[in-house]
Amino acid sequence: MRRRACLLLIALAGLSFSAAAQDVRNPKGVLDPENTLEARLNRLQPPDRVMDAIGVVPGMAVADIGAGALEHLKRRCERGGLGNVEAILGDPIALMRNVRPALRANGKLAIGEWIPKGEGTPPETMTAQMKAAGFVLERIDKLLEANGMNIYIFRPGDKN
Repeated sequence: MRRRACLLLIALAGLSFSAAAQDVRNPKGVLDPENTLEARLNRLQPPDRVMDAIGVVPGMAVADIGAGALEHLKRRCERGGLGNVEAILGDPIALMRNVRPALRANGKLAIGEWIPKGEGTPPETMTAQMKAAGFVLERIDKLLEANGMNIYIFRPGDKN
């Protein structure tokens, strides 16, 4: 799978869905845009709407695994006082294979991907690659389709 800096990849620990308080999901305003590019991306991929679509609620264990711009992420988390964030560079397919056993039994994996127009990964390719990594497509959320993005929700497949 090709990755871009704006790709959102989140491994979720639970199934419940509800709107969570903004201060819980954005402590100290760490996710607030720092420049015009980030502001534009936030308009295309509103973090609160994305988190609601995939079901992020307070108390969940969440990992953002496709953040891109790792050095920027490290500095931003340091400035925001978030000491529980570790930035690690990894190979996408191998990483997904390693994520699978780390998920809880009811865990989910969400991938925000640009809709193919010469840029994004086609749904068939995404599904096949994730199947190779041990995941099954649960659904494609089209909440941000008008902005050129789909959110793929996967669950771990049967262990063979």
